[in-house]
Amino acid sequence: MDKKIYIEKLIVEIEKQGIEIAHSKAKEADLVLAVFDATQDSTAIFQNLDQNKTIYIANKSDLLKRDQKSAFEKEGCLLLSAKTKDGLPQLFDKIKLTIQNTFSSQSTQIITRARYRESLKECLENLETFSFNKPIELSAEDIRLAARALGKITGQIEVDEILDKIFGSFCIGK
Repeated sequence: MDKKIYIEKLIVEIEKQGIEIAHSKAKEADLVLAVFDATQDSTAIFQNLDQNKTIYIANKSDLLKRDQKSAFEKEGCLLLSAKTKDGLPQLFDKIKLTIQNTFSSQSTQIITRARYRESLKECLENLETFSFNKPIELSAEDIRLAARALGKITGQIEVDEILDKIFGSFCIGK
């Protein structure tokens, strides 16, 4: 096989894998910004995305005619020109509004990584099982597991330090 043909096939395969990864990440995401070249494409290239969490952004709007702009706006796309920066304030406003509508009613903080959400969920579960009404070693274990879950995020929590402070006045294990 010709070296050039082999490299081209390899590039196509890498692009396919990249697209698959991007679609997988988009499914996990809370908000997707789908940017496309409005002079060449349309929102149809994003047919696999969840429309409820996607903001469609038609880039290169400075090169579009009025009727083309109108058609994209009717589809619900934001018009943007990265070159002239037209549309950036509207994009920022749309992102802000989407985040406020999606997350503000539920929480004051946004957890962006699935790994962080899982660690915080694990921490909360262990804190909910914590009680001074059960043997102190079991209570200490609940705190240790909760702290370890937080440590997965921060990497800074030393479990032994926390247990020493919390249970310093208790005699554990006797």
